[in-house]
Amino acid sequence: MYCDANNIIQNSIITNNTAVTDGGGVYVLSTQNKIINVTVSLNTAVSGGGISAAQQVIVGNSLLLNNSQDIDAQSIIISYSYLSDNSYVSNGTDSVWVVDPAKGLCVKMPDTVGYAVTPQGLENIRKANWEPVSGSQLCDKGNFVLAQYLIRDCMGNNRFNRNSQKQGPPIVDIGAVEAKSSLLIQANNIIYVKPRWTGTGDGTSWENATSNIQQVLQMLSSMYFSTPPQIWVQQGIYYPSSVSLPFGFQIKSKVHMYGGFKGTETQIDERNLAVYNSQLSGEFGVFGDNNDNIETVLYVSNESIVDGFSITGAKHTGLQVFNFSTIKNCEILYNGVEEESAGIKMYDSYMENCKVHHNVSAKSSYAGIYAYSSSIKNSYIFDNTALFYAGGIYAFNSTIDNCFVYNNSVTNEMFAYAGGIYATGNTIITSSSIYNNVSEV
Repeated sequence: MYCDANNIIQNSIITNNTAVTDGGGVYVLSTQNKIINVTVSLNTAVSGGGISAAQQVIVGNSLLLNNSQDIDAQSIIISYSYLSDNSYVSNGTDSVWVVDPAKGLCVKMPDTVGYAVTPQGLENIRKANWEPVSGSQLCDKGNFVLAQYLIRDCMGNNRFNRNSQKQGPPIVDIGAVEAKSSLLIQANNIIYVKPRWTGTGDGTSWENATSNIQQVLQMLSSMYFSTPPQIWVQQGIYYPSSVSLPFGFQIKSKVHMYGGFKGTETQIDERNLAVYNSQLSGEFGVFGDNNDNIETVLYVSNESIVDGFSITGAKHTGLQVFNFSTIKNCEILYNGVEEESAGIKMYDSYMENCKVHHNVSAKSSYAGIYAYSSSIKNSYIFDNTALFYAGGIYAFNSTIDNCFVYNNSVTNEMFAYAGGIYATGNTIITSSSIYNNVSEV
């Protein structure tokens, strides 16, 4: 971005830009330029990868993070801002701090410099979420006077709603995106989720929906409810916060999680699952390559219910289900690379009205479903591929009722058993169609 004189940049995210010489993110030529509540990150240049200024520039309430050099300026007035390097030396009174990126500042930041012109770089930016993590160094550190005319943040959310109960002027966050309010549990035990939080972001209604499913699940796991709490999830794609975790989303306690909402419903049966898709994705890094994705997208236990989601993009297993939990109206697809149980692994659980397809265990077995003492009903299992056993279903002491199992395969030329179903341990199969599956035996 090139700025002559008398410009204002505010409530904006400037990321993954490159300049040959100066100012990868912003180059300021003349005077009277202001940069307020802006996030400048992952930009590169020989000098001033973040901001390069030939004349005086005012910077406030801003985050300069992981640029090749955050600031290169002859004259700068900067306050209430965070930098990730020592390109600016604070005078001790200007409220400028060096931030520690390792402490988790934002929900999900792009992790690659200079990739904006590649498919991977565009995907990293598309999935980025610059919302400050609750309690991080960015929260409540801004100056209200600098931001007083910014009623909303970069994403259209309220700037000042988080501190409406506090005395004195509202407190704002650092950067382009404001953190949402702390989550609240209403009397109806429902928490509302959208891809981007709205209103206060406390999850108490569609108007005030939160955006972080895993944060909700973590909070609920530490609380007791006489009636299981519900999570209502609007259509959209939801990503894990880190690829280093074993599970993208983990339900530890008894929770009922429903997807497929437009975002206006007041009853679960008002959903139109054929139109509105809530997707839990394990996608990281190179789009469409499961090798660098989360190992397991969703883990479910303790009599929980998951209803109305598509689950995709796991490196190993799309869905793991334990302890008398229920999976309904879900689609488990395009999970796995080489390991066993690419689609879904079930223990003592129940699945109904689901589709399980295009999952791959290229160097192992049980590509579609691994079911142990579980029940599968009214479901379609198709186009799954394993190397050795059970392209479609491996069932031990389980029941399969009114299911369609077709076009599944195992590919090993010497030891390839049960392209469709491998049944053992008193499994009962009733009223099902099993056809067009391929194996040696």
